[in-house]
Amino acid sequence: MKPAPNFQLTLPFKNAQEVEDLAEAYGYENDDSARRAGKRLWRRVGNIHEVLEINKWKNPKNRNLSPLRENDTDEVLFRLSSARRMCKDQYWMAALDLLVGLRGINYPTATALLAMLLPDSFPIIDFRAWRSCTGELRTNFDARRTRTYVESCMFWSSELALDLRKLDRALWRLDDERFGKRRKAA
Repeated sequence: MKPAPNFQLTLPFKNAQEVEDLAEAYGYENDDSARRAGKRLWRRVGNIHEVLEINKWKNPKNRNLSPLRENDTDEVLFRLSSARRMCKDQYWMAALDLLVGLRGINYPTATALLAMLLPDSFPIIDFRAWRSCTGELRTNFDARRTRTYVESCMFWSSELALDLRKLDRALWRLDDERFGKRRKAA
């Protein structure tokens, strides 16, 4: 059996003000439409279109939504409702796994769904945020890396008394300032 990979996440900021400043400079596509979609899902007035809207925001270059559309709408909405309840009870990893069980949903997209469903309470994992914390360019995330990232962000957010969306934006912006456009892994 191969040993489990060893990785360490490090908070790349000295203080909360540095996070605030970088989050303020976050210039990526506006997430307003994704946040509105999350609010509609929270109020249970949304449908598969809101899920597609959040997915489109999270994965702007991936226009193949066919796998996501293959899911039964009632199943998607049931899983989202269940995931929301699980998160309220602190079973967020089970909630992520439940969402990843849908066709077309990976861990980064599942974290985006939860972040839009539970505003400012859940971090979004992606290659930029990961690289800001590890120095490693990674585009595929498994359950273990996702858990480590989410737990680290929740801890840092608590320690710095900042909401998680602000921390997300700062991590994304830090990587953008360091590396600019996405670079291939060495």
